[in-house]
Amino acid sequence: MTNVGLAKGVGIVFTWTLLSLSDAGAKVYAQVGNKAITEREVARAMTGMPPEQRRILMLDPKNREQLLESIMGQEALFIEAENRKLDQSESYKQDAENFRRQWVVARLLETSLGTKVTPESVKSFYEKNKKRYTSDQVRVEHILFHDPKLAAQVLKQIRPDGKNFAELALKNTKDQTYKVNKGEIGWIGWASPVASEIRDTAMLGSKGQVFGPIRTSSGYHLIRIIERKDGKPVPFQEVAGFVQEDLKQALTKQFTEMMKTKHAAKSLDTNLEGL
Repeated sequence: MTNVGLAKGVGIVFTWTLLSLSDAGAKVYAQVGNKAITEREVARAMTGMPPEQRRILMLDPKNREQLLESIMGQEALFIEAENRKLDQSESYKQDAENFRRQWVVARLLETSLGTKVTPESVKSFYEKNKKRYTSDQVRVEHILFHDPKLAAQVLKQIRPDGKNFAELALKNTKDQTYKVNKGEIGWIGWASPVASEIRDTAMLGSKGQVFGPIRTSSGYHLIRIIERKDGKPVPFQEVAGFVQEDLKQALTKQFTEMMKTKHAAKSLDTNLEGL
């Protein structure tokens, strides 16, 4: 890696580093105003860097010099930002609150579920959900609604052979890309980057089947399986990473529903009127 590349990589770490007051008696490497840059700040700046990258960085005097320059630059920017009282603005307070919420939720999930994700539990999840780990593919079309009641009404209008699905999509869909794709999502597999609610339903469907309404972050969908290609099971060792993430998502979803019940969560206006 070049010196420039290392400097950029270190810079990313610095962006998230708030340099703290130095320890008494620690070796001082630089000074920015009244702030001493000590070995503690240097070590913290390299936190998160791969060991090999850190080793290469410290071997080259020029890299070490660039590292220290980057730390001083970030500290100078931080001091100036504080002097301008940017951390007292409403936008800062909102961002800080958003970060706090994300951090504590991530920590809650980590402490509550982390011990449940083990090599044994991942393998067990794979064995129980082998249908999810195949090279199967389905070709899907959909109709997007903002109103779940309308979606339910249109569902009743779809003929058993599905031949009027496209016509109903033309009249009702809220999909802004309809003019381009005519409501067709296309061929998808288990690893396709589509809404998991749609993917998980469609992948277990048969040719000609219609499902819905399916709720996603975009709205409510009716989907129809146009074609299906059955594939082969994928060996565990080839999808272990995907299985682990799926297990985490399943545990998170289950835990979230438990917390919603515990804290009496309920919807009052699913249409979010007024936004």
